[in-house]
Amino acid sequence: MNHVLSTTSGAFGDTIATIAGKLATTISNTAEQISLHMQYRRTVRELSQLTPRELADLGLNATNIRATAHEAVYG
Repeated sequence: MNHVLSTTSGAFGDTIATIAGKLATTISNTAEQISLHMQYRRTVRELSQLTPRELADLGLNATNIRATAHEAVYG
């Protein structure tokens, strides 16, 4: 009977470890996505504060700020 309990306990422990690993991965991925989104918003905000002349010097205009920021952050 002791063997059955330790086997069951081991399987339960493995299941908990698997769930914990998946949860840690999910949390890590979520934190990374939040960080990237914050970087995107910061880039949009900074580019939006430039004058049309400054944007033109960078080869940009106001209509493509979001696309440029997206490309810069997400690739």
